[in-house]
Parts: sequence; C-alpha cells; structure tokens
Amino acid sequence: VTHRDNMNHSIRILGNTRGERHGNAKLTDDGVVRIRELLLGGHTQQSVAVMSGVSRGTISDIATRGAWAHVQ
Repeated sequence: VTHRDNMNHSIRILGNTRGERHGNAKLTDDGVVRIRELLLGGHTQQSVAVMSGVSRGTISDIATRGAWAHVQ
C-alpha cells in the first residue's frame, strides 16, 4: 500500500480536513477571503493579523497561498 493509497483512504473515511473543517482552524473560508481583500486594500500583514487574531506568519502564508490555497 502506498502513501497516496493511505491518504485517499483517510479522506474517504474521515473527510477532507483542510481549511475550516480542520479541528484546530481559527479561520473560516469567508474570513480568509476577507483577509485577502484587506491585504489588497493596503492593510499591512501585521494589522490584519491583529484584527484576525492570528499570527503575522499565518497572514503571510494566506497572502502567498502557502496556506488556504483552496480558497479563491
């Protein structure tokens, strides 16, 4: 059995746990869209982080699509 087989099985059994469906998620898909809008509107990553209650690193990951890439 390959790693991919295991991952596909896990998704079938447990469902997809990325984004807001992840048990530890502090943000929602709508919140991520709003964060990207604020960044495009000229807000700094630090100010958006404070408003959102997450770290500046998380905001950077959202901005570069290193995290929450599935949210358009």
